[in-house]
Amino acid sequence: EKSSTAKTEEDEAATKIQAIMRGRKARKETNSMRHKPTQKSTVAEALPEDDEPPAAPTKAELSEDQAATKIQAILRGRQARKSCETRHKPVPQSTLASQLSEDDEEERKEHSDDAE
Repeated sequence: EKSSTAKTEEDEAATKIQAIMRGRKARKETNSMRHKPTQKSTVAEALPEDDEPPAAPTKAELSEDQAATKIQAILRGRQARKSCETRHKPVPQSTLASQLSEDDEEERKEHSDDAE
């Protein structure tokens, strides 16, 4: 029988192979769509005769989108920095010293309990 770690490794390998194959298939489909000749060559020909092409976004709409994108980027950056700070926050020396002394006391108690 295989050990659980061998099964886990085998499952991970199978998942990786499946992901590679799905990616290859998706790229192949995308390439075939890109290189497929279209029947209608221009946008005007592709639209029904009574429809008008969509209007280009106004300057105000563009600036709103750009502002929203900038705000999102700022917030994502702030969140990333905050998570890094909490992960890599230095522990004050006083805290370390108190933790060490508490550990020492517990260890002494355990040894004294064993001796009794």
